[in-house]
This record gives sequence, structure tokens and C-alpha cells, in this order.
Amino acid sequence: MASTSARGKTALERYREQLRETERCGSCGTAETAGEWTTRYRDGRLVYRRVCPRCGAIERREFRIG
Repeated sequence: MASTSARGKTALERYREQLRETERCGSCGTAETAGEWTTRYRDGRLVYRRVCPRCGAIERREFRIG
């Protein structure tokens, strides 16, 4: 199981918070909120994904579990 820090959050929880603070789209660079990150577990991987509401670009981050 994931270990927690002194603040009581796992590394994955801290990473998700960090992603939420990323407000610029990697493709069009819009300063608007670039969409909400979603998380899914698939085939031994944790997949973070968001779609930019302005240009439709999809950003993904993946972690292998195991």
C-alpha cells in the first residue's frame, strides 16, 4: 500500500493536487482552466487524463503499478 507523508496524504494524492494546479493547456497555452483531470486504473497503470475545453487537446500522465 502507498505510504503517507506527515501531512497524511499519499504521493498519488499529492500528485493529483499538483495536476489540478496546472491551469495552462500544453497545446494551446490558454490560461483558462484547461479542464478537470480524471483518473482511471487500467491494465496495471494509473492513467490521469484531461481534455482542454478550448482546443480539445488531450493530456495524459501514466504510472505503472506493480
